Amino acid sequence: MNKLIHTPEGVKDIYGRDYFRARRTLFRISDELERFGFMRITTPSFEYFDIFSGKVGIGKERELYKFVDKENNTLVLRPDFTPGIARVYSKYFADSKVPVRLTYRGNVFKNLEGLQGKMKESYQIGAELIGDPSCAADAEVIAANIKCILAGGLRDFRLTLGHPGFIMGILKEADLDDDTMDALAEEITVKNCFAIVDILRDLDIPEEKKRLITNLPFLMGSPELLEKAKDMVDNEESLAAIERLREIYDLLGTYNMQKYISFDLGMYSKLRYYTGVIFKAYADGAGEPVTTGGRYDSLIKKFGCDAPAVGFVLCMETFMQALNSKDSRIEETTKGAILIYEEDSLKEAIAFAEEKRSEGGIIELIPRVPGLEIKDHIMDAKQMVINEAYVASKGKIEKAL
Repeated sequence: MNKLIHTPEGVKDIYGRDYFRARRTLFRISDELERFGFMRITTPSFEYFDIFSGKVGIGKERELYKFVDKENNTLVLRPDFTPGIARVYSKYFADSKVPVRLTYRGNVFKNLEGLQGKMKESYQIGAELIGDPSCAADAEVIAANIKCILAGGLRDFRLTLGHPGFIMGILKEADLDDDTMDALAEEITVKNCFAIVDILRDLDIPEEKKRLITNLPFLMGSPELLEKAKDMVDNEESLAAIERLREIYDLLGTYNMQKYISFDLGMYSKLRYYTGVIFKAYADGAGEPVTTGGRYDSLIKKFGCDAPAVGFVLCMETFMQALNSKDSRIEETTKGAILIYEEDSLKEAIAFAEEKRSEGGIIELIPRVPGLEIKDHIMDAKQMVINEAYVASKGKIEKAL
């Protein structure tokens, strides 16, 4: 393999029509977040290692891209925006008396093992609402998430709500140690029933508790599930989680968003900083969630400022995969064109192109290749975003597509 022209595993080039559609989709989503009052912010692509260490709850340190600067500081390419946003809030907004809404976009980097189609570099856009611990804040962020998905062009999707407190209340009630709880929570999240049974087999806990834990991966469905779940538990943490989800769902009715919602009481996250509601949006055509998010009330405290927060992130690669599948197509609102010109009509071609550009159009000037048919010029340009084609010859401009 010629490494000069190939990309490493887990990254890819995006160009032509794919890039155009992704950019248009990104702008629509950004505009939607602005309507909710989220303020745009940029953070560095790399930061100090401590920002993303396991102590913060970011996940596996071996998945970080680490390097050392000339001052011998260990730096990390950001694998996740949220810890960086927590740092920013602690530095610039700690004295704010009202909630702060921040939105960001950019690349994240994860040195994943066993890729299975996952990208090591991906582009994300997200939003964080910091300083409001209420159900209203949870519902607002979830509503903004759904509206961003709709603004981006997806219609066939479901957003699933869960709460780690429901699982953890049950596991704590069983008097399990932290390592066992973490192992079970992870297997419950991925619905690995065989692993759950294997972990529970030798544990000295009542059989009814084992049956409840084994059934957690199957607690998925409509809002009626919340009432059924209340009868399954009697510990305060699990009951509080159910009540929180019910209140959020009620508020989403005011946003007219309940039709997009389902529940998964077996949902957990490997990002340990989540403390409240967590959610994921799934769409046909994508093997991974197009958005993920949740409440993280204890993360910012690690940066020296105690503030509750809730947010979500949308992965553009996964979103575009879903958008480009089946009949889910982004509406092309901008007309792209090419103008193929003969040498004797260059000035006329330039004047025509400038007029189109002044009207907000996209037009590319292409010199006529001797011996190449006009239809072949158009076919070569089809990989770009074009709706129209013109030909300039002998001082005249005619439409060819």
